[in-house]
Amino acid sequence: MINSHAPDYGRPAGPDGSPAFSFGRRMSLCLAVILLIFCISISIGGCGAARQGAPGSKHPSHYHYDKDLRLRLEGMISGGVGQTDLSTPISLDETAEGGLVILEETPPRVVILDSTLQLVREAGRFTPAPSLMNSPRIIRSGFGLTFNVADLNGAILVYDTRLRFIDSFEPVYEASGVGRGSPSGLAISAFGDTYIADRDNDVVFKFDLSGKFVRTIGGADAGAGRLTRPEGLAIVADGSLVVCDTDARRVVVFDRDGEYLGTMGDGDLEAPGCVAVTPDEKAVFVGDRQNGALDLYSLTGEWLASWDRAELGFPGNGGISDLLVTNMYLYVVVQEDNRIAKIRLIPRGSE
Repeated sequence: MINSHAPDYGRPAGPDGSPAFSFGRRMSLCLAVILLIFCISISIGGCGAARQGAPGSKHPSHYHYDKDLRLRLEGMISGGVGQTDLSTPISLDETAEGGLVILEETPPRVVILDSTLQLVREAGRFTPAPSLMNSPRIIRSGFGLTFNVADLNGAILVYDTRLRFIDSFEPVYEASGVGRGSPSGLAISAFGDTYIADRDNDVVFKFDLSGKFVRTIGGADAGAGRLTRPEGLAIVADGSLVVCDTDARRVVVFDRDGEYLGTMGDGDLEAPGCVAVTPDEKAVFVGDRQNGALDLYSLTGEWLASWDRAELGFPGNGGISDLLVTNMYLYVVVQEDNRIAKIRLIPRGSE
């Protein structure tokens, strides 16, 4: 079970002057402006969770994402979609307009679809290739104003919403005392914190809004919070970090300061590789990279429900490489089958 103590936001942020990214100083003002715009837009309902529900839909706090949750497969996104051909989707996120931004693995490409799944734009393959993209692993939106790609070659690539390349950077491993590794997970919080999972070094790096290294999470001396090949990451509204501890077959939760809170499915999961927080911020979906199963846990560590591939209606034998949850839908990137499942969420209280 997860401890009940709250994050201590008054604690020191980390070593002063420890640069995290090669472009940290150049981007700090830009990131601050992005965060300000994000906060303003949230306050007026212009982006974030408020935009995800259909007009007139209930606020997600009215729903109960618990053991009574039902999932209904509404279709598979693959092949010819919106005047483009999706071939190898590996990761996705939501755009500020409520559409999808999709990362393809081979050849590397980023595709943006609107809410009706019509093509907005793409970069890569038949258009100018995203700069430096080699082995892309995951894509995340930065406050709806940038798209950030973690590449297994060690780089984080940043694009604007028109998919124009802005910059690339790598964690300065000397600042953390950890050797060079492979980014395998990425998350950006509403506080402006950036987290990068490194599966080679068994840690998660945390950087502040200005791009300075703050701390590593996990590692050999972390006790119960030690990580073994961390991959998927997710952020809760209070800044807590949810980490797929893949080789340990569990999911670990830390507070915003990197303090261990508890686990989910400790040793019971097979290969948890991606995680997504439900709209009510009380539960998380966990996707398995090997068997394609989907689990639902409360943030207090209680198992709520599980669905196997057959129950979800997935063809083939592939695992799950990424998840996205909106107020109405769960999007699941299914490996090997090269498809994205669109699943309607039917929580208790939604009908």
